Amino acid sequence: IRYRLWSRAMSARTPLTKYLLTALLAWSLSSCAAYGASYREAKISGYSGAEIWRQIQEFAKTRGFRADPEVTDIGRKIYQSRWVGQSVSFRRGDRKRFWARILRDDDEVADWLVRFYVEVEWVGDSAKNMQPEEDDWEFSHQDGVKESEFRRVLTLAFPHKRRDSDKSGGVEARTGR
Repeated sequence: IRYRLWSRAMSARTPLTKYLLTALLAWSLSSCAAYGASYREAKISGYSGAEIWRQIQEFAKTRGFRADPEVTDIGRKIYQSRWVGQSVSFRRGDRKRFWARILRDDDEVADWLVRFYVEVEWVGDSAKNMQPEEDDWEFSHQDGVKESEFRRVLTLAFPHKRRDSDKSGGVEARTGR
């Protein structure tokens, strides 16, 4: 019965009202969804974890991402840069950071899995753009260009090579959360 009442009410409304209600519903659902950076993945085989770690550090260093010593841990194989590019203007300020982690199963011949992302935050309140505090920054998007660049760097740095078991090595791309 409720569905019939709702459908009759919707059919009686103007197209503009239907459009506005649909837009409001879409906006409310998107604001309820979890947001934040989702990692990309690259599978690397035939190389050591130390070689992969050096490549992560080299990429970060040459792109201006300095390691955050409070988070970066070579033992846990986690790299996180400090925030870069806090360009603040009257319109908006934004900053970005690079994050990567190297994972591997307990198996010594298993492939390495590199998870990474470049997240961008911005100051949404234009009144606070000139002197934002840490709480004023919010997730904006991921820098897909830098992520693709990092994947290309991994692909070039770790080309396919044969192991003793004749399984080919190299980089395999994946996306995850």
